[in-house]
Amino acid sequence: MAQTFNCTGCGAILEYHGEPEHTMLCQYCSTNLHVPEEYLQEAELKQTMNKWGKYLIIFWLSPLGSPPALD
Repeated sequence: MAQTFNCTGCGAILEYHGEPEHTMLCQYCSTNLHVPEEYLQEAELKQTMNKWGKYLIIFWLSPLGSPPALD
């Protein structure tokens, strides 16, 4: 789902779709805008969960405790 914010140059509503870029160009007035920090943090968290989520599930499903000692 896209997040929206207003262009500081012309007031147009812009959509941010979670791209890694920290700036966007307004399609109406060509103002170069910084993406709000909270949007960037949320996008980074989603990317991290997509990358590491499967490992967290495997860790969660694996038995806890140390393996028996091998002699």
